[in-house]
Amino acid sequence: FIHAASDWQLGKGEGGGTPATIDRIETSLRNGYGRLLELRNMGRNLPQIAVPCLGDLVEQCNGHYDQQTFTTDLNMREQRRLGWRLLLKHILVYAPVCDSMIVTGIGGNHGEARKDGKSFTNFHDNDDLLMLDAPSDIISARKELSHVSIDMPDEDPLAHVVELSGVKVGLAHGHQFRRGTGAEQKAKNWWEGQALGFTPVAKAKILLTGHFHSSMKAEYSKYGRTWFQMPAQDGGSYWFESGSGLSSPAGAHTMTVSSAFDWRGYKDEQIV
Repeated sequence: FIHAASDWQLGKGEGGGTPATIDRIETSLRNGYGRLLELRNMGRNLPQIAVPCLGDLVEQCNGHYDQQTFTTDLNMREQRRLGWRLLLKHILVYAPVCDSMIVTGIGGNHGEARKDGKSFTNFHDNDDLLMLDAPSDIISARKELSHVSIDMPDEDPLAHVVELSGVKVGLAHGHQFRRGTGAEQKAKNWWEGQALGFTPVAKAKILLTGHFHSSMKAEYSKYGRTWFQMPAQDGGSYWFESGSGLSSPAGAHTMTVSSAFDWRGYKDEQIV
């Protein structure tokens, strides 16, 4: 059972600010837990739970867009502390009802350490990865969480593959996608490029991405692979809405994966 965490952007002042974002995340967590129980009552054998973090869990305070410094409602210490507390809450909710649990993730653009609007350290220096560090230290000190593992993307902090019930699931935030018009075409071109380059994510059967804030899906039956774009949990963007008239409903993506399923390798998708 997968419960994805993507684009929380904690500290963003829009759409009710941080209090409303916390409420959305905690509501999704309650609904996700209910969805897990519902699937088990339907007969799904779900001994393992995964929480992949798809980036931009914090908003940052400067360097990502104009006016950011004046629209955030939390400083960086507050954003980081809230981020790992909310991630730890996911662990404490799901850990008692599974045999094993994997928490993993990758770095997003809002997690970057920036100066004058540009990343200036290295790609591993990312607050989205810091969100995994703090729970890791807590887990190691608690025996009742010994079945929980933190899977860090040590080789490539921007793209990672984790095997879940026999299915290779790729993770990428999406800010590194370059070629194409629209999110789906950009993701497809990037994934095809990874295949040409024999990178680890080329072996993934399922690709989960963030960054574009809307729930989307594309099946590539020719390849037997599927791309899922995660919804966001932030309060939206006044600038985007005023320019396009569009907005994206918030939520968290849940699904089940197993090599015992048909060629798709997944079932039971639901936004919670």
